[in-house]
Amino acid sequence: MKDKLIHMRDKLNDISRRNRSIRMLKLYNKWSFDLTELDGLADEVVSKSIVEKVIKQSKSAIVLLKPSVNDEKSMVVSRKLTDLNRNMKGIEEETGVHDFYLGFPFLSGTLADGTFFQAPLFLYPVRLEKNHVNLQKWVLNLDEGGPQINRTLFLAFKKLNSFTFTEDFFEKASEVAKSYDYKAWLTFLKEREMKVNFIPCGLSKLKEYKKEDIPEVANLTLLENAVIGNFPQGSSSLVKDYDALIELSEESTLGLAGELVAPDDHVRIEDEDIEEEFNRENLDILNLLEADGSPEILKEDRSNFTIQILSVILFVMHKGNMAA
Repeated sequence: MKDKLIHMRDKLNDISRRNRSIRMLKLYNKWSFDLTELDGLADEVVSKSIVEKVIKQSKSAIVLLKPSVNDEKSMVVSRKLTDLNRNMKGIEEETGVHDFYLGFPFLSGTLADGTFFQAPLFLYPVRLEKNHVNLQKWVLNLDEGGPQINRTLFLAFKKLNSFTFTEDFFEKASEVAKSYDYKAWLTFLKEREMKVNFIPCGLSKLKEYKKEDIPEVANLTLLENAVIGNFPQGSSSLVKDYDALIELSEESTLGLAGELVAPDDHVRIEDEDIEEEFNRENLDILNLLEADGSPEILKEDRSNFTIQILSVILFVMHKGNMAA
């Protein structure tokens, strides 16, 4: 059942080139902020220190900026952070979704269909907040959930490049992401037959592209970029509810939801006649759909039908949680 729930959750992911989790070619204030912009405001490079603290999961607030009215550059940066924070709060209030992370490091290259991508390898959940204690300052606080690999990007690899990634891969990646170790990251990818080029040169600003400058062909390359912002890991607020069901599925059968996801696990011997009649009726319904009648398409239709019904249940759960 767990595998089926994971499959359904992953179908909510938007793996189109519009998704910033796959293709970040330009930085917009309301969606992202490059941490290297902070380096120009201090005598030392602060971006690397911030990244290290996030990776090491610092329990105290991580200071980004202490704006001063006497320093115009710091006020410009503060306004950028204000735009970003305001947009993220608005999205969370409207949808309940907070897809805000430190993306680091980045991967770039071209997918099998020729699409150029530039996106984070790992995502670290954080919250951007303005601390009003004493002097105002912008800080990052760790958010719930631990480091993770950019699942949306790797689902694109899976679909377009025919790679196979098991749940064990994603779980191990979460552990690898907890250490600031380029060699370990490159080895991890190489073991999955992903040869990645890497030339260490220190943190640098993310390269932005105009349409005419986008490479037609590019090798898989690891980039030392660090960006905080919105990196969607699902196109629906139901993703977190699926995560909750996945966790619960390890301890229970999930009742009605479980029957929809894995009906074979809930059929009792005395219910065989009822189940046969139920399947026959549903087959009649599916035969009315515009399909060629092949087992593969009928199977996909049933899967989509189950996802739609389960999504309704999750939607009701989600609204109930928000009301509470």
